[in-house]
Amino acid sequence: AFIPVFERNGFITKLDLYVFEETCAALRRWSELGRAQIPVSVNFSRLNMYDDNFVQSLKDIVQKYNISTDLLEIELTESALAYNDELIIRRMNELREAGFCLSIDDFGTGYSSLNLLRTLPVNVIKLDKRFFTLKFDSERERVIITSIVGMAQQLGITVVAEGVETKAQADFLKGIGKSIIVQGFLYARPMSEEDLLRWLSEGE
Repeated sequence: AFIPVFERNGFITKLDLYVFEETCAALRRWSELGRAQIPVSVNFSRLNMYDDNFVQSLKDIVQKYNISTDLLEIELTESALAYNDELIIRRMNELREAGFCLSIDDFGTGYSSLNLLRTLPVNVIKLDKRFFTLKFDSERERVIITSIVGMAQQLGITVVAEGVETKAQADFLKGIGKSIIVQGFLYARPMSEEDLLRWLSEGE
């Protein structure tokens, strides 16, 4: 409820940097605890991309906590990239050059999806959960998903399927691409940092 308000008054950029720093602090704690290092994705508003100091701010925070940019994924929604202007592309290239992984969230919800694949320097696309019905019995649905995954793989882009809730969905997705990552309630629900570390320990 509050995010649209923060988008309008510009406070969202401060919130984004706060969340990013908290993420870096968590990664540093996990490293000091001897935990396996896992990449974490952090969402950012489009407004950050118009700040000339944005990339440097992220680099300063990463340096403060002495962690690798390989562990951080900068995530933007497809709607935020729909205008596809030169400044957005330049900023994304700066992020790539700084070593960050870039992803598009909610991929497939807009009308510019294929154009985004053609022009933007992204590492990961995250298929919107609306692609996956619980019954998952539509042949058209399967054809579209298979085609998107195939195109992404040829472009060297990793695909994340979000919102997976059934084993049938997961089995289908695993069968259509080697670089696809499956996530959703089938595996885990949102949890606290303490519960996450416990969950990861149980899986080791």
